[in-house]
Amino acid sequence: IVCLTSNSSKSLSARIKVVIADKTGFSKDEFHYQNPQVEDYEPKIGPISGGTNVTIYGEELDTGVDIQVFLGRSKCLNLRVTKTRMRCTTSQFQNITRKRRSISNDETLVVTFDGLPPVYGANVTSFKYVPDPVITDITPRITFPSSDRQINVTGSDLNGIHSPKIRLIFQDKTYVESVCGKPSYGNMICPFPNLTRTVTAHLQAELSFSLDAVTTWEVFSGYPKFKSMTIVPDPIITKFDGVFVLKTPTLEIK
Repeated sequence: IVCLTSNSSKSLSARIKVVIADKTGFSKDEFHYQNPQVEDYEPKIGPISGGTNVTIYGEELDTGVDIQVFLGRSKCLNLRVTKTRMRCTTSQFQNITRKRRSISNDETLVVTFDGLPPVYGANVTSFKYVPDPVITDITPRITFPSSDRQINVTGSDLNGIHSPKIRLIFQDKTYVESVCGKPSYGNMICPFPNLTRTVTAHLQAELSFSLDAVTTWEVFSGYPKFKSMTIVPDPIITKFDGVFVLKTPTLEIK
């Protein structure tokens, strides 16, 4: 038996009663009328290519059968639901034009439960689709394997990325990667990935970035300036005799 519930003026719970001719039966479990509430969500910014993992907070979020989440007209994918949380991943911003790719686009969070809206809290403001990030510089380009150096990435619209990673790919197609820090609008810091190989000569590694669903910077073939990084052997300091003095107006080293 399949049926569609009518509305209820209040929250209530009761067993389902089924009457067939002169026979009456009751469900083992209770059916609950409840009002879902969406109280907040994060983050509220992401790239127009999508790939941002969004968490929605509220109450009674597991209400109904057909639950959907949209940011404007862009559907939030891979939805997972519990009573107090929803998680989904933004899809590409819809209706992209050349003009819209270069500006921010504010979109309304829309959640439906069997086609009906929930109660929204005051913190549920618009989601901002921002242009995909642009990388303009990466430093340093030469380093050694055991260093704790950080790779400094500069550009624009980096703040829309929430799960950035840097990857070094070697000629044999093996790679190492590390998770970068949370970017600001124009800057991102990535720790140098840990190498699992011994470096005895200059080693070239191709650069690649994982920036949510933005694919532009996965391959740098069109950007030869950033295509590779040089890894040199660790420096060796040999023992020397005597005292050597390096003196400047502000520094003296012995």
